[in-house]
Amino acid sequence: MVLASICAAASIVLPQEPGETERFAAEELRHWVMETSGEEWAVGGGEGRRVHVGRALAEGRYAADIALLEGGSGYALRTDANGDCYLFGATPKGTLNAVYAFLERNTDIIWARPQFTVFTRRDSFEIGRCDELWLPKSENCAWLFTVAGSGRDDFLWSARNGGSLMRAPNPALAAFGRRLGMCVERGGHVFRSMLDPSLFETHPEYWAEINGVRKPTAPALCLTAKGLAEAYREGLFRWIEANLPFDLLVLGMNDSYDTCACAECLKPIRLPDGGLVTRDDPGFKSTRWYMFVNPIAEAVKAKYGIGTAVYAYFYLSRPPKVRVADCIKVIYHPVPRQMANAYDSQTGTVCPDWGALMDGYGRMGAAGMRLREYYGCVGVYPAPLEYVAQGDAKFCLGRGFSEFSAETPVDRHDVRFAVDPQLHEAAIVDGASRFRRAIHIDVPAIVPTIVISLIMSMGSVLSVGTDKMLLMQ
Repeated sequence: MVLASICAAASIVLPQEPGETERFAAEELRHWVMETSGEEWAVGGGEGRRVHVGRALAEGRYAADIALLEGGSGYALRTDANGDCYLFGATPKGTLNAVYAFLERNTDIIWARPQFTVFTRRDSFEIGRCDELWLPKSENCAWLFTVAGSGRDDFLWSARNGGSLMRAPNPALAAFGRRLGMCVERGGHVFRSMLDPSLFETHPEYWAEINGVRKPTAPALCLTAKGLAEAYREGLFRWIEANLPFDLLVLGMNDSYDTCACAECLKPIRLPDGGLVTRDDPGFKSTRWYMFVNPIAEAVKAKYGIGTAVYAYFYLSRPPKVRVADCIKVIYHPVPRQMANAYDSQTGTVCPDWGALMDGYGRMGAAGMRLREYYGCVGVYPAPLEYVAQGDAKFCLGRGFSEFSAETPVDRHDVRFAVDPQLHEAAIVDGASRFRRAIHIDVPAIVPTIVISLIMSMGSVLSVGTDKMLLMQ
């Protein structure tokens, strides 16, 4: 379709000293107005209606809105008596959310996938709806990308869909996340790897004893080993200083139920109040973990001013018998579960009482927990996915959760997963047959896609109820 001649029906106004997120919000607004209508809106003022972007421009007129939005990623869209629009939030991410909401209300744009944005091209950009206030129920939410490496487009897609936090795999993407106004996390399943592996030669006792053997590849550490806390803190501080700046350290356990089985680690745990926790207590392993991690997290907070998050799943899904440090964000993973039903509708004997376990963490001081789910990694549902996610969110909001996230693979249609045609061209020059090219070029190239498809299809196993499979044994 041939667009109408480019004209400027409105202009974009920024504060005198805009932040980097406000500048990016103006760039996004200008870009998508041009894409959807052909209009080229100037930044800095001009003829026609003015669209003001940023908190500073709204503080005089809409102070009550800003007071309501304070501290969160919510936004307001307002129109004054002159017909000028104000897009703002109390935080930079709130302002960026306001821009995306403005575009969604006045076009049919859909941020469908990182590689695919859908909209209808029109002859002009008509400003219709610009009067709303949105207060999110949670402090932060996001899609977290897994299995294959995530990139700039993936995080931008999450931000456009309201995401407000991101797990940055490298410093460059961390800087991009700050430009988006996101809460930037670093880390992941890194708890064991923060200990220098070269120490195994001189201190093998730092690594977990599993089946009577200590190995540097063990999925856990011996949390009662003398000197471990000091060595661990030293390695962790080196890693933090090499990766700053970021907002939250994610010190997640490895994907394993294994813990150290040495005689010292199996002894009853003496609590600060004098009580004992024995190994037959469901909270024994998590108590041992938090008694080690609590002072580590407090030291990180004191030295660098950042909080620490931990993954509460596998044995850590059971609440500890000791309080969780105030500087720790608990990221709760309900595993195993029946993905076909929300938490309040779990059936059978496989799934524990998730509500009771979540409440137990609350009693141990874990305020404002985050739910981490796998909505993007499962394939078959007897009911639409949004109903399951909505039910889970209501269930967790009632228990004091303040953040929500879910894993999803990166887009399998992304060009990053395409086979490089130059490989085939070089192989043809070298005389490779079609069969050899398929075996040595095509198959290795599509292995990541095969893995993602396998993982997503495995979700259908949970949709039938794991208890049925156990009964067949």
